[in-house]
Amino acid sequence: VATPAKKVHVRVLREKSLNELHKMAGDNNLHNITRVSKQELIFALMKHFACSNEKMFRNMSLLLF
Repeated sequence: VATPAKKVHVRVLREKSLNELHKMAGDNNLHNITRVSKQELIFALMKHFACSNEKMFRNMSLLLF
């Protein structure tokens, strides 16, 4: 049985603090991201989720990479 995809809203990522994003990145096994901008960190997380078959939503629209 496949597990349901987790919805990740870009808006929610943008609202998080840099520390929250770093914790989220660590929780998702993203490393070597300590000296990046918030936007680069969000992009790294989005790319990770896209590669993990997780759905990315922005304003209720599915983003395709």
